[in-house]
Amino acid sequence: MIVHHQLETGRAQRVLVLVPDALVYQWLVEMLRRFNMRLALYDAPRFEALLEEGITEPFDAEQQVLCSLDLLTSDDAMRSAALASDWDLVIVDEAHHLKYDPQPDAEHSDPAVAAYRCVEQLAAKSKGLLLLTATPEQLGADSHFARLRLLDPARFYDLEAFRAEQQQYQLLNEQIEPLLHISAQARHDLLRELLDRHGTGRVLFRNTRAAVPDFPQRETHIWPLPAADTASASPDTTIAAALYPESAFSDSSWTRGDPRVAWLVRFLKEDRSRQVLVICHHMATAKALDEHLTLREGLPSASFYEGLSLLERDRAAAYFADGQRPGDGAQVLVCSEIGSEGRNFQFAHHLVLFDLPLSPDLLEQRIGRLDRIGQTSTIHIHVPLTQGSASEVLLRWHHEGLDALNHSAPGAQSLFDEFESELTTAIIDPANNVDDLIARTRKRADAVRAALQSGRDRLIELNSCDAQHAAMLVDALEADAADQALPAFLAGAFEHFGVEQEDDIGRTMILRPSERLSAHFPGLTDEGLTATYDRNTALMREDLHFMTAEHPIAKEALALVLQGDAGNATLSTVALKALPAGTLLLESWFTVAVIAPAALQIERYLSLTPTRFLIAANGKDVGATLDAKQLDRLCKDVDRKTARAVLGQVRGELSTMVGFAKQRAEEVLPGLIEGGCDAMRAALGEERDRLEALARVNPNVRSEEISHLNDTMAQCEHHIARAQMRLSALRLIVNTGGKK
Repeated sequence: MIVHHQLETGRAQRVLVLVPDALVYQWLVEMLRRFNMRLALYDAPRFEALLEEGITEPFDAEQQVLCSLDLLTSDDAMRSAALASDWDLVIVDEAHHLKYDPQPDAEHSDPAVAAYRCVEQLAAKSKGLLLLTATPEQLGADSHFARLRLLDPARFYDLEAFRAEQQQYQLLNEQIEPLLHISAQARHDLLRELLDRHGTGRVLFRNTRAAVPDFPQRETHIWPLPAADTASASPDTTIAAALYPESAFSDSSWTRGDPRVAWLVRFLKEDRSRQVLVICHHMATAKALDEHLTLREGLPSASFYEGLSLLERDRAAAYFADGQRPGDGAQVLVCSEIGSEGRNFQFAHHLVLFDLPLSPDLLEQRIGRLDRIGQTSTIHIHVPLTQGSASEVLLRWHHEGLDALNHSAPGAQSLFDEFESELTTAIIDPANNVDDLIARTRKRADAVRAALQSGRDRLIELNSCDAQHAAMLVDALEADAADQALPAFLAGAFEHFGVEQEDDIGRTMILRPSERLSAHFPGLTDEGLTATYDRNTALMREDLHFMTAEHPIAKEALALVLQGDAGNATLSTVALKALPAGTLLLESWFTVAVIAPAALQIERYLSLTPTRFLIAANGKDVGATLDAKQLDRLCKDVDRKTARAVLGQVRGELSTMVGFAKQRAEEVLPGLIEGGCDAMRAALGEERDRLEALARVNPNVRSEEISHLNDTMAQCEHHIARAQMRLSALRLIVNTGGKK
């Protein structure tokens, strides 16, 4: 959303998105499907191909680039090429994996350290840096400081100073708590002052489940089962074999003797209406399980694993989404571990953990496929468990030690690192007494949770969600969703420019180019596309285009109407008894035009409402006596042949009247310029004055910020002063003297 806004407002053009290997294609699809952004995917073959074509600066060949951070870190040539390019914005997803080493010259084999240094170099060159993580404190306070250092190295310069500052947050939290009970407006004003004076929310936004309402509850169901029949499996004492015994089989025969499979079949058949997401660790497990459910049990099942193409994954996800209507789609979607990253299935309420991942991060990723904003019900987490197995030890550690199933567990990954050796030993030999390990884990988890809560900067959380502003945004979104202006406009535009629109089932429509297509619409191929205006439908169906005013097709349709010649000049007749027959009136519309860098967003300050004049033959503006809506109701269209004949007779008078209209436009221009400058000074001047006052008490405010605002104001004033009036539309009206 941030990137999309930056691009739409002109604040950014060149964007580099860096993500883990497993999420590259998910980002590619999500950005295209949800925001209609076509990121250029840079992998090793594409990079080599660009070099072979003789392109010396490969990353300059595209404006918005998506790349694996792992690849960029490990490939010296790619990293050097990326650093040689200028970026307006660099985005790093799963940023908690970055690892900081304060020794700049130290040699490291740790890829997380190399990734940090790569991002650090890019951050030093780019105008903007955006770090994304849902688990910012999983690796501890040191790692958290390291990410803040990337965002603002001048502000976060020393780890010990950061730790000392963190210790002050507990006292500040105690002082803030009474403010939460005063009136809303007084609280809003006072908190803003506190945020300016003390808060670190200038570079950090953090929302937690406690701060954001309407997150779903989790409910864990453990299903004890008898031991599996593993007679045909080869003996193995590795951690993988202990947790995933089916991997010892060379075929799918394990499905016929595994009690988890029998339980899953019973669970699915006892209630065909519930949709179930099943996640397994291995691709082979997911494939065998899907085949068993489909071919042997006749259950509507789909599968999702890394061996499938993007199209096959999309079809599987869409088939599962269609299952919300009983009989239309899959009741169950079986995923490998890749299914626990990226995809969202919040319309389902049941998650089956067919096996358990060792890492608590992966466990949270799995649950997070359902536990998301938009989930409307309690999430039921089902764990079929063979008694006395290695998985029982791991479940107890996750569930009893970390409380990671029913709740999101902060610091869980650092606790895993702390107890990993003991945990793996206990898993390989379940006969060991694990009660002491679980008790110590629970004690440390409680301590970490308490430390994070007491040391949390409450001001950051308050700053991260302004409830009043959020309510306004929600109201605006709901009003926009209810407004039928866009569907009506596009229906007319499609008809005019030759796009066939066919209504489809479930609030969807099919768009296809017709034989009379007279314009190019981005993304509209000969095969057509399926789209919807309904947000909920688009969320459930990732194969649909969500048609908004920002969709490339809608933007192109609007541009064709606003910038094209069609429809900007016409001739009409009107029957006004008060005026002599043959009287001419010229209705003209002017807009303010400014040529300025897009990043300045001059349109925020200048009125974009067209200025209307109704000019009589003597040059007088009579628009006040006959407004636009009233005139529209009275005017009648004239056929093209008659219009040409009339224009041939009045061409000289028309030219004079156009001159009068332009003169009137020039007369109102200074007032529009003055109003634009006043609006700009009010908006930017207030912010500059605030920062200047804040800089006197808060050393975190940099002089560059104030200088930037002063420079922006000067540029805005320069360009607004050079605004011009542009003639946008004309209508010549001939009075018939009362004759219709």
